[in-house]
Amino acid sequence: MNLGGNGPAFCSGGNGTDLAIPDPGTAQSTIAPAGCSGVAARTSEVAVTIPHAYVGDLVLRLVAPDGSSYLLRDRAGGFEGVIDQVFVVNLSRESRTGTWRLRVQDTVAGATGYLDAWSLTL
Repeated sequence: MNLGGNGPAFCSGGNGTDLAIPDPGTAQSTIAPAGCSGVAARTSEVAVTIPHAYVGDLVLRLVAPDGSSYLLRDRAGGFEGVIDQVFVVNLSRESRTGTWRLRVQDTVAGATGYLDAWSLTL
């Protein structure tokens, strides 16, 4: 079993384009890491920064190029703040190649925010 992929030990990408999160609704941002091959790591990292008036409204999912979905956060937290967190995810069954998506869902109306930036290390 190849735990670290066939390419470099890790590969990464990032997206720093601000993206408004519909209230309520879903925003989606993409990253397509360049020069990546093989499979992702067991200790892949998703770093996320989201200022939001009520972070407890948010559900975050990482979606792999094949459509597999990984729940990162499900309506945790409370009032105004910032999600500034690194999530460690076992992606060892996923190919590194392709476009990865971060989906941010605001589940309740009345509080707004935006995706400031996110990065992915596979």
